[in-house]
Amino acid sequence: MHSPSLPTPTRQRKAPAGARKSRQPTAAPAEASPPPHLNFSFADWFKARTEPARLPQGWTPIGLLYEDYLAWCAGNDVPAAHIHNQDELAGKLRARDDRAPQKLLIDRRQLGQPVGVRSYELCFPRFLRPAIRVS
Repeated sequence: MHSPSLPTPTRQRKAPAGARKSRQPTAAPAEASPPPHLNFSFADWFKARTEPARLPQGWTPIGLLYEDYLAWCAGNDVPAAHIHNQDELAGKLRARDDRAPQKLLIDRRQLGQPVGVRSYELCFPRFLRPAIRVS
């Protein structure tokens, strides 16, 4: 016997034979870029591509560091919303090092050519590691 005080299970009604739902997979929602607090592009690049300068020659201009950062981001499919601009990169580099950046005289030239352009640029005490070649 069934007591009227107990809840009764609800039955699902059968749909008519011609009105069955199709079991086609639904389209997945568009993949959104990760939230800003999951932006590890700088930290990963910093660990993978730079090391502290041990010699005076290891000070690298921000332009070269930024070019390498952009190339690394392109190679690792970093979303465009997570790529820092040059000023943000400089601020993050300042925060990571115990030594302050310096304005140093930089000679820009092509390999084997005399000095082309001389200018003072902001340099950081980081040395770019050579890229690992994967074949």
